[in-house]
Amino acid sequence: MMMILLLGSLLVQVDPILIDEPGIEILSVLNNHIIGRVDEDFATDSPDIRVLSKYNPESIYLWVNMLPGSSVQEISESGEILFIDNENLLLETNDYLIRNLNSRKLMLYRLPEQTIILEREQTSFSFGGRDPIVQEIIDAVDSLSILNYVQTLQDFVSRNSFNIDCDSAVHYVKLYFENLGYDSVFYQYYSSAYAPNIYAVKNGSNDDSTYIICGHIDATSGFMFQNELVAPGADDNGSGSACVLEAARVMADFDFEHRLVFICFTGEEQGLVGSYNWCQEHQNDPIYGVINSDMIGYMDVQPPRLSIWSNTQSQWLMNFVDSCASAYVPELVTFPMVYPVGGDHSSFWDIGVSAVLHFERSVQWNPFYHTRGDTIGAGFNDLEFCWLSTKLSIAALASLAQPIGSKVEEKDIIVEKSDSRSTIFSGPLLLSKDKNCKVFDITGREVKPHLLRPGIYFIEVDEQILKKVIKVK
Repeated sequence: MMMILLLGSLLVQVDPILIDEPGIEILSVLNNHIIGRVDEDFATDSPDIRVLSKYNPESIYLWVNMLPGSSVQEISESGEILFIDNENLLLETNDYLIRNLNSRKLMLYRLPEQTIILEREQTSFSFGGRDPIVQEIIDAVDSLSILNYVQTLQDFVSRNSFNIDCDSAVHYVKLYFENLGYDSVFYQYYSSAYAPNIYAVKNGSNDDSTYIICGHIDATSGFMFQNELVAPGADDNGSGSACVLEAARVMADFDFEHRLVFICFTGEEQGLVGSYNWCQEHQNDPIYGVINSDMIGYMDVQPPRLSIWSNTQSQWLMNFVDSCASAYVPELVTFPMVYPVGGDHSSFWDIGVSAVLHFERSVQWNPFYHTRGDTIGAGFNDLEFCWLSTKLSIAALASLAQPIGSKVEEKDIIVEKSDSRSTIFSGPLLLSKDKNCKVFDITGREVKPHLLRPGIYFIEVDEQILKKVIKVK
C-alpha cells in the first residue's frame, strides 16, 4: 500500500518502506498515511516516490476526516485539496481561508511543524488484579457530580477557543483544581488568539514516571474559527472534561507512587493546537501513559459501548485499560482497537508517548455533533454511560499511578519491538506437561492456552519469561 508524505520542499507519495530513509523527516502517522518533509535536493526519481506538490512553510496543512453528509466541494472552498483517500483528505490552507471551514461534519488534525518522535524509551507493567484502594477511588465517582460539570460547562454558552466564554470556562477549572487542594495549577498561554490550556499536577512519592488524564474543554458549532455565539458542547467535549474534573476530585485525597497530571486542552477543534503546544513544551518530561476522553456522553444502544483506540506503540496501554474494564467496570462493553486516529492523544504520539482515546461507540454518529443542539438531553443523552466511562478512565489512571499502600504487586513484563522471528500460532497452544508453563497477555494477565484470542502473548517456562513473544492469528 502506498503512503503519503508531506515534505519540507516537496509533497510526494512514497512507499512506507522508506520511512527510515535518511533525509525524510516524519511529521505524522495517522489514518494509515505517513506525513513527512524533505529538502528540495532529496532524490525523487525512485519508482516508490511521486512528487505531488511544493511544500509551503507558510501554509497550514490539515488531515480532514469527513463524516457522513460532508462535502468535498465545500471543503475545497477553504483551501487546496492535495490528496483524497476515502473519507480522509489532506488540505492546504492558510489563516484566512481556514476561518471558512465548517466543522459540523469534520474532524481535523493539524500537521505539526516539528519532526515527530517515532521511538522513545517506553515502560509498562502488567495489570496485577483488583486493588481495594483503586476500588475505593472509583466507588467515589458520582454521576451527579459529572452531570453538574457538564451543565456548568454548557452554561458558559460558547466555549469556542476564541470566545471569552472559553476563557471563563478555563478559569472555572483553575479555581476548581485549587479548591480541591492542588497547589500546582497552571495556565499555558500558547497563543494570544486562543484561551489557554489549564492543568494541575499531583506529585507522587517517586516522580520518575508521569501519567496523564486529559480532555479538550473547547467546543464548536459550525465555523470553528469564528467567534461563535452558541457552542454548548455538552458531549463534545463537556463529557471528557467532566471525566478529568471528576478524576481530580476523587483522587485528590489519595497518595500515589507516580506523578499525575490533569489537563483540559483548548484549540482542539482548530486541529489540536493546544495539545500540540503543550506536548512540545513538555516533550522531555517522563510521561509514560495518557488517557484522553473525547465524547463519552452519547449512546444509542444498550449495554453502553466504548472504543479504546491506540497506535501500535500504545497497544500495551490499550490492553491495560481493557483489563481494568473487565475488573472494575464489567457493565461497560469495550472495543480496543489499534487504529491511529486524530485527537489530543495523537499530540502525545507525536512525541513518542503511549496514549489512548476513549470514544463513544454508538450505532449512529451523534446527530448533534458540532451543533447548537449538543446539550444535555440531546447531544449528551446517557449519563450512565458517561459515568461508567469515567470510572474506567479513573480506574486505569489510578492503577498506573499505583496508590500508596496498594496490596497488589506489579508483575513486570518484557516489552519488545516487533520481531519478524516471533512464533506465529493458529489454534490451541500446547505446552509441555513436564514443565511449569504459563501464558500471559501483553498486560501481564495470565490466560489459558486454549482460550487465546488473536494477539501477542508471553510464555513463562519454569518462572523464566521467554524473550520471544508468540503471536496468535
